[in-house]
Amino acid sequence: MTIKDDSSQLSETPALGGTPVNKEITTTDDVEGQKVTKRKKGNAQHQESSDPREQKLMHWRNSIYAVGRVNIDWKDENPFLSHPPGHKRNDNVAWSGVVCGSCLTCVGRIGNMAVFYSTMEEYEAVEKSEGREDRVVKRKRPRPVCMVGPYWPVNLCLTWPLILGISGWTLFTKVIYQNFVIIITWSLCTFALCASLLLVSCTNPGILYRHEEAPPGEEGSWQWNDQARTYRPSNARFDTECQVVIEEFDHTCPWTGTGIGGGNMKHFKSFVFMVPVCIIYTVVLHMGFT
Repeated sequence: MTIKDDSSQLSETPALGGTPVNKEITTTDDVEGQKVTKRKKGNAQHQESSDPREQKLMHWRNSIYAVGRVNIDWKDENPFLSHPPGHKRNDNVAWSGVVCGSCLTCVGRIGNMAVFYSTMEEYEAVEKSEGREDRVVKRKRPRPVCMVGPYWPVNLCLTWPLILGISGWTLFTKVIYQNFVIIITWSLCTFALCASLLLVSCTNPGILYRHEEAPPGEEGSWQWNDQARTYRPSNARFDTECQVVIEEFDHTCPWTGTGIGGGNMKHFKSFVFMVPVCIIYTVVLHMGFT
């Protein structure tokens, strides 16, 4: 097996695009009883059919991420915009459609998660060809960094007001009248609570890239997932609310607004630890034990 770096020949893959392709390919798929011709050149996906259901299906099939079958972008979920016949919205992410699909047009979408910032990462892929030795090539793909989950309205409109409201009330009624040590320790605890909530809410929880085949040597441990059309490791699960496969998936937390997985678990544990610490500190201050 040989290794070749062909990353210079590949354009950077968009956050919602398909797998990079170096040449134009024309194929025909049978979609719901109708034949649809699609062309891929570079990262673009051009479709001759204007049926929104077929466009949605093609977008899902060509995503580089292990995602469920959702609408293409956030405008498709905006209830205040007109949509073509046959289009279906997901009312559970209507707020994301209104906010991200109207005033924040630069916000990307992966499943039901809104992406604000991505970086490019280099990875190795096995390129197979008939009659030739398999080779490992280096390519680039986007890696989402800053993103929020489908329950960001709960996080923004309930969790944050509770924390900031109680903390502000405690600050101006009790903390400012305490000694220097209490002021510093209370401030550090409150900062740690807010920082951990911000990190767990806006960090990639561990979205899996799509694997059409199990990695070499992992054929026995990786399992096929129909909802995302991907092989996944045993510790990864498809989150029906985030509509993505998350590595080391634990649960979906409405209070933080997102799925909890390997990518943000340490921040979630910090948040869960700091909540009772701050509650106890607040109770002690208001009961006059200091």
